[in-house]
Amino acid sequence: MNDTGNTRPETFGRLRGDEIDWSKAALAMELVSPNEASGLRILAAQYFQAVEVRSLRFPPGNVLLQLPVQQWINQNMFCEDTVWPLPPLNYRTRVLKMILSTIEESFTDPEEDEILDDLMTTWGILISRPKLSPLEQTQQLSYIKYKPPVLLGSKHDESVITLENRGLILAAGTTGFRTWEAALHLGTFLSTQTGKEFITGKKVLELGAGTGLVSMYCSKSLGASRVIATDREPALIANIQECVSWNKLNSKKITASIWEWGTPLECPDNVQDNGQCVSIDTALGADLVAFESPPEEAQDGFFHSTSIPILTYKVISPRTTRLD
Repeated sequence: MNDTGNTRPETFGRLRGDEIDWSKAALAMELVSPNEASGLRILAAQYFQAVEVRSLRFPPGNVLLQLPVQQWINQNMFCEDTVWPLPPLNYRTRVLKMILSTIEESFTDPEEDEILDDLMTTWGILISRPKLSPLEQTQQLSYIKYKPPVLLGSKHDESVITLENRGLILAAGTTGFRTWEAALHLGTFLSTQTGKEFITGKKVLELGAGTGLVSMYCSKSLGASRVIATDREPALIANIQECVSWNKLNSKKITASIWEWGTPLECPDNVQDNGQCVSIDTALGADLVAFESPPEEAQDGFFHSTSIPILTYKVISPRTTRLD
């Protein structure tokens, strides 16, 4: 897999939320209703997750017609000077085309209705750039940002950044380069009060971590004391280690390690006590074996419906387990 797009900016440090001049975007948000603002945040969360365009929850045309709304969309979703990470170029182009089409279809007064100049400038930039071929798109890794829906109204950035290919299909040796539905569903469960009890203050091991979303979420937002993300693929471990840095996680509390099942786990130094690997309180695994994905109507946004059952096992003794 090649990282051919959505490259890291040389000055990413200056793009932290507390260092950006959000005055235009903040003013734009103040000029729309609370319901409209909530809808925009949901759209943005889905967009940065690179949800399939046909499944995005676009605001209605009469909302998109408002210039403050268009200003917010341009500043918060497409502005390359202030926003990182951005979804792949082809995806951004498709999303903005849909937004512009919806606005144009909603025109009722040619003298009054208009599209923001900044938004049209952004469109011109996107369509002028060379696009990747379908084959190149399947090989491209991009930084994808996931945000838990319960935190959409929060002023704190609890999003998790991964490096993956959201358009990846099943293929030998590449499945770990995408966050699949089971990991999103598991993340939803862990966000509940019941799920948090498995994580908060606990030492957590993830099997087949893939992109590392679940492990990083446990470390960043759910209060795990230590997290070990494991996978058999060295490239995936390297990606997770890189994303630990981009998510500003404490490397003493989360680590990524290669683990070939059937062989002893080699614990890094930061997850050892007196030379021995720390005992694990909770082991997590998503899509360790193949199951049919839940229906699309049960897959809503960053995380998924908690109505889909999750199997949990509790170790009662070294030789006994119980299915809950």
